[in-house]
Amino acid sequence: MNGTDTGFVRGHIPTSPADPFSVDSIINAQREDGALREQGPAVYFTRHDMIGIFRYDAVKAILGDWRGFSSKDRPFNDAMNAVPQILVTDDPPEHGRIRAILMQFFTPVQMQAVRDQFVVVAERIVDQALACEGTLDAVSDIARPFIMDAFPDMLGLPDNGRSDLLMFGEAIFNGVGPRTEFFYDSMKRCEPGFRWVTENTTRDKVKPGGLAARTYELADKGQISDEEADLLVKTMLGAGFDTTIASIGNCLYALAANPDQWALLHNDPTLAKKAFEEAMRFDPPARMMGRVVTENAVVQGIPFHKGDKIGLFLNAAGRDPARYDNPEQFDIMRKLANIGFGSGIHQCLGQALARLEGEVMLSVLARRVKQIEPAGPGERLINNNIQAWTKAPVRLHAA
Repeated sequence: MNGTDTGFVRGHIPTSPADPFSVDSIINAQREDGALREQGPAVYFTRHDMIGIFRYDAVKAILGDWRGFSSKDRPFNDAMNAVPQILVTDDPPEHGRIRAILMQFFTPVQMQAVRDQFVVVAERIVDQALACEGTLDAVSDIARPFIMDAFPDMLGLPDNGRSDLLMFGEAIFNGVGPRTEFFYDSMKRCEPGFRWVTENTTRDKVKPGGLAARTYELADKGQISDEEADLLVKTMLGAGFDTTIASIGNCLYALAANPDQWALLHNDPTLAKKAFEEAMRFDPPARMMGRVVTENAVVQGIPFHKGDKIGLFLNAAGRDPARYDNPEQFDIMRKLANIGFGSGIHQCLGQALARLEGEVMLSVLARRVKQIEPAGPGERLINNNIQAWTKAPVRLHAA
C-alpha cells in the first residue's frame, strides 16, 4: 500500500508473501485464487505492493465505481505495458465520449447483421472437425481457426500473416503482470506480432467496409482524432482475439468434462447463450483487472488508501460460494449475474461480439455433435492474465 503504511496493511488486510503470478499459480489459478479468497475479502501481496480482491461483492462494487477506483493506473503499469492507451485506460469524460461513438458498431442490431457470416465460418470449421478421425484439439482445431477467420474478416484486415496477431494479444495480456522471465521471453518472441500490427492496421492497408476502415472514417468526420482511430483499431485487436479464443476453448473443455451439460445443450441448442455465460463465470478468459484508488475509502469492509494499486481477480469472484451455490459445478442452467466481461462503465465494449461468436459456435456444434468427451489432460497457457488452454484434447461424435 504505497510501500509505507505497513501498519495499516497488517492491521486490516492479511498480508501474503505469495506470488499469484508464479507459473504454478497460473497453471492452478482456480485452486490458488480460491485459497486466497478464503483468507479474507482482500490480500496484500508484499512481493508486488498490490492488493488482491477475490470476493464477488467487493469485485463488483469496485468495478462499478470509476471515481473511487480509476482505470488510469493499475498494478504493473510501466513503460513495457503494451496496452493501447485509450478507452480501457480512460475515465470520463474522455471514456464516455469515445465509447458512445464506438457503440454504434457493437449494438445487438449490428452484431446480428454479421451473424450469418459467422454461421458459415462455424459450419465449415465443424465440418472439418467431424471429418477428422480420432482426437481433436478444442483450441487449435475449433476455437482458434473460427476466430482467426471470422474476426479479422469483420475488421477488414489483410489475409496474409494473420496468425501473428496471436503474438500481439499474448504480449499485451502478459503485460498485466510482473516482469518475469516468461514475460520477457514473450515480448521477444512476439516481436513479429507487433510488427504485423504496425504494418497492417494502417488506413491504407485495411479493407473498405470493415470495422477498422469505419473507425478511420470516424476521424475523417472529426468525431475522433487520427491518433485515437489508430489506437482504437489496435485496442480492438488486442481484446478481440486471444480472449475470445480462450472463452470458446474453455467452454468446450468444460462441456467435454461434463457430459450431462453437453446433453442438455445438444437437446436444446438455444441454450448456447447460457452455456457461454456459464463458461465466462467458471473459467473466464481474463483472470484479473487492475485499478488505482483515487481517495481513501472502505468498500465491503476493506480499507483502501489513495494510490493503492489493486487487482480484481475475476476467476475467484466467479467461484465465490457467498454468491453462487455449488460454484465449482459447471451448470449451464445457472442464473447468472456475470462479471466475466467486467462491470460498470468499463465493461468490455465488444462483449456483444464475443457473446455472438460463442453462441454461434456452440449452437452449430450442439446441432451437429451428439457427444463431446475429453481425450486426455489439457495444458494451461502460461500468461499473466489470459486463462486458457493451449491444448484441450477432445473427441467428437457426430449426431
